[in-house]
Amino acid sequence: MQDNWKATRRLSLDYGLRFSYAQWYRPMRIETHTSSTFYLPNYKPADAPRLFQPAIINGVRVAYDPVTGQTLSQGYITAYVPGTGNIDNGIVVHGDAGVPPGFRDQAPILVMPRFGFSWDPFGDGKTAIRGGGGVFYQTTGDSLVEGIAWIRNPPYMRLTNMYYGNVSLLRGGGTPYPFPQAVYGFERANQMPVTYNYSLGIQRDLGHSTMADVKYVGSVSRHMVNNRNLNTLPFGARFNAIDPTTGLALADNLIRPYPGYDNIIQYERRGSSNYNGLQAQLNRRFTRALQFGMAYTWSKSLDYGSTDRAAIDNYRPLKLSYAPSDFDQKHVMVLNWMYNLPSVNSNPMLRKLTSGWEITGIGSFASGSPQAVTYTTTPVSDWLGGGDTGRVNLTCNPNLARGEKTQARWFNTSCIAMPAKGDMGNASRDVFKRPGRNNWDLTLFRSFNLGAEGRTLSFRMELYNAFNSTQFTTIDGAARFNTTTGAQTNPTFGQVLGAAAPRQMQFSLRLRF
Repeated sequence: MQDNWKATRRLSLDYGLRFSYAQWYRPMRIETHTSSTFYLPNYKPADAPRLFQPAIINGVRVAYDPVTGQTLSQGYITAYVPGTGNIDNGIVVHGDAGVPPGFRDQAPILVMPRFGFSWDPFGDGKTAIRGGGGVFYQTTGDSLVEGIAWIRNPPYMRLTNMYYGNVSLLRGGGTPYPFPQAVYGFERANQMPVTYNYSLGIQRDLGHSTMADVKYVGSVSRHMVNNRNLNTLPFGARFNAIDPTTGLALADNLIRPYPGYDNIIQYERRGSSNYNGLQAQLNRRFTRALQFGMAYTWSKSLDYGSTDRAAIDNYRPLKLSYAPSDFDQKHVMVLNWMYNLPSVNSNPMLRKLTSGWEITGIGSFASGSPQAVTYTTTPVSDWLGGGDTGRVNLTCNPNLARGEKTQARWFNTSCIAMPAKGDMGNASRDVFKRPGRNNWDLTLFRSFNLGAEGRTLSFRMELYNAFNSTQFTTIDGAARFNTTTGAQTNPTFGQVLGAAAPRQMQFSLRLRF
């Protein structure tokens, strides 16, 4: 439902409501009994099957069930002990009683109001104040998420291994054992992603065919899709669970928070983001041989993850992942112009040579986007003993002033320190700013009339990165720490490793007849 009301000669209103009844994707009828998913509330710790443990029996390392005393070759360590527990613990099958179509509760009718206005404050037709806002739901599910969470799970996909046999045993005679596997699922009570957009701006006719437009634009998104590994080991878990047969950490699947499974990837709708920006434009229509435009944005975008279905941490507080978006650029400005060059009229020959030339161009300028700092250790070791991906420790602000940045030192690497063993690090998701952009593209063009109707010769010269500005693109943000001394040993850490293309020129002649 939508209406437009010219309330007065100077005020117009637009308003409306959109209703949507959005269903989840659901298996086709022929797939009803070949689709399943993992529901965390259905998982019962008491129903978890036992797993074969490592043991030394008669001097030989074996897979051992301490309850029955059964032993197998060591390759079967972490396999399910037959006849114990429920190897489909927490799994529901499409078509089971109480399982809704698509595995999720039906969303209610989605109500999306919109409102906008345009006001001429002076009544002269030269100024307009415009504003508005609206609610926009995603009105379809995510087929990729639903597909992954349906078809990669038991009982229709099972991981079984058989060791120390031969190919003929695959036809019968061998005994394969099922092992814990990764499963996928989502929350049954899910909400549709929603975005709230709003803006307020002013437009002014400056005369001379020139229009200025300045506005504030905001956007907030909620219930965005993310995924989380529910079965991630807690920080330090491997340090406290030692395999008595090797002196090393036990296999992860023997100490998972939810026994009986490998990774448990749960798709959720808990992500959010927000954008706030000042957007300004100045445009001149083509008049007296000149047309130009300028667009400038001063903005900030924040989120918990900048990709579709972004993975979020399981143990680290969620607020530590709230940071500028990977694509956030504080300042962006773009210029464009088209100009018919004046001719030299001092004599007929010069007039013919200099008339009809046209130059166009685009200038692009932007500040850099954020980048994270990662780290590894030498020699390679398990530095966290489990948990989410580790981050470095920051001892100061690593971002250098513009005049201090060089190709060999783009950020202050002395601010980056190795965390203590078992420490998840204090750095945010993004640590420093990548290089910005400073680029000019120019075109010089003219068509020569060769006399006969429709016969012309066109000359075109194009310059990309016309002033050959060096535009760095890749920064080495991968630290490498020596576990004995704590020193950073990557020789290119913090240095520029790549740049955009240098100036490129191309020329063309085209004859039309």
